[in-house]
Amino acid sequence: MTRDGDDCWSIEALQDVNSLVASVALKKNKTSPKTSNAIDEFIGARIRERRHVLGISQADLAETLGVSFQQIQKYEKGVNRVSAARLFAICKALNVSLSSMFERDPQA
Repeated sequence: MTRDGDDCWSIEALQDVNSLVASVALKKNKTSPKTSNAIDEFIGARIRERRHVLGISQADLAETLGVSFQQIQKYEKGVNRVSAARLFAICKALNVSLSSMFERDPQA
């Protein structure tokens, strides 16, 4: 990018800047595959529901899993995604099948 004399930008330089700004904006708007979504919120709600039925605190579940209670909060709110391995461990701790976490339609 170059400028013409007298502090004026050339048309080409302005087009380059506009193109760069547009590409950065597109990258910011893309959803990362690691970003949580409605399904993560649904799974989190199912975890919370089962934990309440069993009368287990977030702290107790966290201790069983070797994570912080804040991490359990994030899973239950759908802020953080639950990995397959962690979901398997959660289901074991809550004495439910893995498939039970998916039984109700999260879009319904």
